[in-house]
Amino acid sequence: MITDSATLIMGILFTIAIFAPVVFFVYLGKKRLLKTSKIISRIQFKGNFKFTEKDVWNDHGLAIDPLKKAMVWVDTSTANYKWRIIDLTKVWNSQVVDTPNMIQLIITYRDDQNHPFEVITLFDAKIDDPFEKGFHGVLAKKWNARIHQLIHKSTSPTITPRRAA
Repeated sequence: MITDSATLIMGILFTIAIFAPVVFFVYLGKKRLLKTSKIISRIQFKGNFKFTEKDVWNDHGLAIDPLKKAMVWVDTSTANYKWRIIDLTKVWNSQVVDTPNMIQLIITYRDDQNHPFEVITLFDAKIDDPFEKGFHGVLAKKWNARIHQLIHKSTSPTITPRRAA
């Protein structure tokens, strides 16, 4: 079957018009994840942390160092990205607040009058896809449980058993 060059060129242009946006959006998504991962790695190197657990999604990332009891929160959704290092030895409690429009992790400090709590927004209906709310809810519960593991381990008294006679 012989096709003329115009049909061939139109077929190539049509194929590019369909697949180029898909490839472009996949590239942008991977680039955002990689940017957040690099920032967490830079914080790990400069702060001499050893993050054993890390979650990176969309423009956000969380990482935790159980030995130093530190957690890092990174938000790269704006040009001037935000990040915080949370010292878990000073944390009293954490809880997940799940409303129809937001999922937030609220971290309460022990005796800090100037800065009594930290709010980490994991899901915002204005920015995030509403179909991803379930994913963010599971993520918030996972990190809340992980924080509770570390803060209760550091505040619980150590019990030494009696020696056998």
